[in-house]
Amino acid sequence: LEMPEKVQTLSTKPIAKPFLDTLAFAIAGDGMFGREISYQFQKNNFANLFSEFDKSVFENKDISLINLEGPISDQDVEQQRRPDNLIFNFSKQAVEALKYLKLTDVSLANNHTFNKGKAGLETTRKILEVNHTGWFGDPNTNDSQSVLRKEVGEIKVSIIVVNALNGTDGVNELVKQEKAESRLVIIFPHWGNEYQTTHSSNQEKLAKEWIGAGADLIIGSHPHVVQDAQIIDKKLVIYSLGNFVFDQYFSDETQTGLIVGGKITKEKLELNLLPIQSIKFKPRIAKDDTRQKIIERICNNIQSYCDGDKISILR
Repeated sequence: LEMPEKVQTLSTKPIAKPFLDTLAFAIAGDGMFGREISYQFQKNNFANLFSEFDKSVFENKDISLINLEGPISDQDVEQQRRPDNLIFNFSKQAVEALKYLKLTDVSLANNHTFNKGKAGLETTRKILEVNHTGWFGDPNTNDSQSVLRKEVGEIKVSIIVVNALNGTDGVNELVKQEKAESRLVIIFPHWGNEYQTTHSSNQEKLAKEWIGAGADLIIGSHPHVVQDAQIIDKKLVIYSLGNFVFDQYFSDETQTGLIVGGKITKEKLELNLLPIQSIKFKPRIAKDDTRQKIIERICNNIQSYCDGDKISILR
């Protein structure tokens, strides 16, 4: 008798594919393009300002963001160089600096974007739109325009900006609305006490409140110095990134800052800490002791989450 041919059966169970969707981002602190910065660098559209900076930090990111610390005019503005001049009005060339850096978006939720009133704020928004730079946030209100949404495949992220110096009404509701759509929520607040390297009790109170509402990550600005970090309910809070570009050369602390870059996947947040230092106003990647000092300030209270300049948080 002939033996029957062996029949090969193929499983109909689908093969699970690896999860590849990744959203890449880079967030920096306060960018101020007026006063001495504008006086020295606006003539060539701020190109010399970034001659020592590796702009690949912001390139090819799904989100690359700074806090834009003031309004942009549609004119050339003669700048007041005095450091006590607190009414900012950037010349029209400032938008060229944002484009040169390849920034996708800027936050307008701070205490200086209203320095030229409602008309100045509207002019800023129009200039940004014409030049294909996204904006979100308002210095006075927290509503739908405070939210930036980005999606890469199945990764859905919402960034909420808030000028906490002018009130936080409505922020909890925004967080809950975004979480209801299964989005990862990052809050980018303008808050805290200037020049203090340790966060305030009010910052911590707000952080706990927002995390309780569903926020996944908080990265702050405004104090002009890098502040410490904290884990609250397994969520990361970096209280202040310090200055990105600013003419505050009166201390070493105000001439250093931090850029937080990283990747978001379905499983985790992978963050990279990139300290920066300004020399004669020009930002550059910090090295040696300056770099290590900033990383240690961030990681001092969250050492179990840090691996050198990297932080990993499970979602």
